[in-house]
Amino acid sequence: MKLHGDAIGPLEGVVELDEKYLGGKPRFVQGVTNPRGKDTKKSCVHVAVERQGDFKADVVPGDSYPGLAYRVAKVVSPRPFHDRSTANVQGDRQGICGT
Repeated sequence: MKLHGDAIGPLEGVVELDEKYLGGKPRFVQGVTNPRGKDTKKSCVHVAVERQGDFKADVVPGDSYPGLAYRVAKVVSPRPFHDRSTANVQGDRQGICGT
């Protein structure tokens, strides 16, 4: 599912990266305890936003470093700034994300 197309090129300048899990609350079933947090069946959406206004968003398999590294390299120019999320800090060590 594409939320915003690949019509524009890679995002440049100050680019903020974030991920969000989207989905509703499970229906109540007597005697069933639903999992909390990342064990739910919610969809993970990764968003990259330029300060000037362009953005790209996609549904991704999860928020781990291996799941996001390829996507970040594909949608962001080589020297982005980031919020030091643990997924992005590992990218600094491997030369994928800049500060």
